[in-house]
Amino acid sequence: YNSPDDFQCKVKVQLLPGGSVVSAKVIESCGNAGLDASVERAVLKSDPLPMPDNPDDFDRNLTFIFQPTN
Repeated sequence: YNSPDDFQCKVKVQLLPGGSVVSAKVIESCGNAGLDASVERAVLKSDPLPMPDNPDDFDRNLTFIFQPTN
């Protein structure tokens, strides 16, 4: 499928201590189910996510806007 040049979606990610990705779920769609699924797969493949320098800043539940740029 052809992806649009400009899209964004909101993703909820659950982590284990150490940054391992437990789950990734699009909670606000970009309007294309294929792109939403691709974003979820990309987040899962990024396992483990980098940890913050300060361990007190770790949060096992992250929500962020995924918006690629050209």
